[in-house]
Amino acid sequence: MNNISLIFLASGFSRRFVSNKLLYEFHGKKLIEYAFDKASAFLDVIVVTQYEKIKEMAETLGYRVVMNDHPEYGQGHSIALGVGACQNNACILMVADMPYLKLDTLKKMASIQDGKHIVICEYNGILCNPMLLPNYYYEKAKRLCNDKGAKQIIGNNMYLTVSLSEEEFMDIDEILYIQKNRGYLASVMFFFVFGNVKIDLFASLFIKHICPISPKNIFHSFKCLHLYINHWIDFSIKIGLVELISLVNVVNIVL
Repeated sequence: MNNISLIFLASGFSRRFVSNKLLYEFHGKKLIEYAFDKASAFLDVIVVTQYEKIKEMAETLGYRVVMNDHPEYGQGHSIALGVGACQNNACILMVADMPYLKLDTLKKMASIQDGKHIVICEYNGILCNPMLLPNYYYEKAKRLCNDKGAKQIIGNNMYLTVSLSEEEFMDIDEILYIQKNRGYLASVMFFFVFGNVKIDLFASLFIKHICPISPKNIFHSFKCLHLYINHWIDFSIKIGLVELISLVNVVNIVL
């Protein structure tokens, strides 16, 4: 992948973590190290960060670093900085908190790119990171300055997709959230299925007792529930497929 740069967006504030989540130890390895492991197939790696420690780690590995002096401007600003430093024909924009993302997925993105279309990952119809950007879109990317991420670049343009597995789709927030709330999620699902709980009551209970307060975190919580529901699909034969499908549809509408 000589003509494609890999850009790590590592400037976030980690609001759901006490400290920088990219330095969080996950199964004996820092989260940022899982991301850097994917860089072996790329000759040009750019790390956009506000953190000195991430800068030191990246430079030790020979990566180019762009310091983000205004991380409060949002992920759009990080994208603008990274793309502004890119001289290749295309780049892959990648967040650094998806430990299960596979290098083969990045290679597949590179293999189907045609120089005209954006390539973006998806899971069950949900568009998500990472994204491959041809240089045709660089100027638009360099004008970003908000927290909406790279998907706003797509607009009405045609794009290609690469499917992620459920495991790859989860970022560290979802992984830890599901681990922490697995028992409660199971209880809520149990009462919904066996207690004949109406869907509107289920939704209100879920938002009240599981979802954090902010709208952004409500989306995050429903995303976790969406993932958790998938583990119940085999069980649906016993509990009634219609009830389960109605729940999945509500979650998909929220997403």
